[in-house]
Amino acid sequence: MRTSENLPTPGVTILGEDPFARTPGGKLKARIATAFPAHDTIVTVPGIHVTQRQAFLDHLDELRRSRAEAPLTREERDKEWDLAVDLIVVEGAIQIRPDPNNMALAFLADELLQRLIAKHRIWFLGVLNARVREAIKRRGELWRITPLPITSEEMRAMIDSARIGIHGREIYYYGEQTGTRYLTFQEFQGLGRLDDGELRFHLSEIGRHLGLRNAAGNPEVSFFGIGTGLSRADFISIDFETLVSRPRNSPT
Repeated sequence: MRTSENLPTPGVTILGEDPFARTPGGKLKARIATAFPAHDTIVTVPGIHVTQRQAFLDHLDELRRSRAEAPLTREERDKEWDLAVDLIVVEGAIQIRPDPNNMALAFLADELLQRLIAKHRIWFLGVLNARVREAIKRRGELWRITPLPITSEEMRAMIDSARIGIHGREIYYYGEQTGTRYLTFQEFQGLGRLDDGELRFHLSEIGRHLGLRNAAGNPEVSFFGIGTGLSRADFISIDFETLVSRPRNSPT
């Protein structure tokens, strides 16, 4: 685990790269992040929010071992897990996906982020949730809630910016409000153009994440527009990582 050495503000630990680090092609590297306000820590390592939580817990255990302390108990791990806040990194800003039942935790994440970036660059998701709106309204900051797109141009821009990967290509469309990555028929069909190794990798990735749920209880990966002819059962019955493909144009 690498801790960023170029922190904008002392006292904030980033496990992974800077939230706004970019690829050589100019794209954001960290499309998601997780905040742990109780430890002044933000995790940006690649993966999903669940694996970022796991990475943080592993980090805590490493620190405890360095102090010759016992690893976290199951109860302690569960408590730390529940004190995490999901973040989404977008162009020029970071969005907080609050738990409507624990807005105080979301505001602690907001305070942590304000030690890194300006307040106007930190937005809240959950515009349709009355508890979220009311909590932010009481702070006089309704302007900080991310609005839903209204015009067709805004909708197209939202869809274009929603493309996201896990560990491979950006084949999913990310639902900011739910945290679900949607795999469309077109993107799934397009996997057939990949070479065998990359195809196996992505099919295995899809299979691993289809059955997972995020912290909000929503699917990590879900099909969109695929129809009823494809399900998780079609993936878990095959070990794609060890599957040996038949040479092209070979007889059946």
